[in-house]
Amino acid sequence: MSRTLVYRTATLQGVKTPGIIQNGGYHFTHFDVYEDGRIADWNFEDFEHFIKDVQKGWVVTNIPDGEEISCFNLGSWKIDKGHWYYTPETYLEFIKSLVLELNPNWTNIYTYQERKVNGVTVGESGTGTLYKIDTVNVDHFFPTKIKGENRSLFYVSEGKYYLVQLLLFKDKTILIHGCGEEKVLDFERLRALIDEGIVCSTIPNGAKVIIENLGEFTIVEEFYSNEIEEIFVELEDDYRQLNGEKSLLQLCREALEAYQENPTDELKEALKIAYERIPEHMQMYLGDMDSKDGEYIDIIYGPEYWDQWNTDEVK
Repeated sequence: MSRTLVYRTATLQGVKTPGIIQNGGYHFTHFDVYEDGRIADWNFEDFEHFIKDVQKGWVVTNIPDGEEISCFNLGSWKIDKGHWYYTPETYLEFIKSLVLELNPNWTNIYTYQERKVNGVTVGESGTGTLYKIDTVNVDHFFPTKIKGENRSLFYVSEGKYYLVQLLLFKDKTILIHGCGEEKVLDFERLRALIDEGIVCSTIPNGAKVIIENLGEFTIVEEFYSNEIEEIFVELEDDYRQLNGEKSLLQLCREALEAYQENPTDELKEALKIAYERIPEHMQMYLGDMDSKDGEYIDIIYGPEYWDQWNTDEVK
């Protein structure tokens, strides 16, 4: 007898919370904590494995003075005068309390089992879909979820720099979490806050940084930071993707394919325009881990580009 195949997808509720991964350095991130006890901390197994991640120092609760904190797509800084709010034990208690908020009876807690396909261990992503509930078109029985993306930025208040989450949603509303009460903005207001220096990506040496519900420290030295204008371009790109449009990376890859099929001066110029629209720190993601954006540079700027870099290295 033939079998008719079906499948179902379960939705599990979760929340994001700030955390630190120690893996060749100290990396600030946000962990996704789910009602079934699973925590996405660059690993995604079960609650008992998360306890082990804390015990072995993969997840840490402080960064020693004189060490560097890095934040993906934002920057990296040496810190001093750190004051951290948790010990490993109290942080585990806090994470467990988040699970209990979502699942008060601690039921249906997930137990990890290694899965292999053709002898190869297969993992899964624990990154959740960020959303908010639609409060304009209200449906009390089946609330509509509006998808979003998040970015880390600084929000300046009373001379202190809060490392916040900026949440951008498909309807172009923006929320800021991590500096007290939730702030609700639109793109126009965000643009104004950037122009006023209240929302920023670079901070001066000696500035005090606060990570809400995690710790605070003073900046000693900046190693690098991405420009706020480039991050603003990324936010606009996020908005386009949330609404089903192609990203700047996709458009540039398509421009490369068009040029390769028909290498004219006009298509080369179109490729150059598409490439230079992409924020500089994102251009490396056009290719794979080895090639990065090398193929694009070869076509657009020619060998002179690499000669310039080789000359600088000799100097």
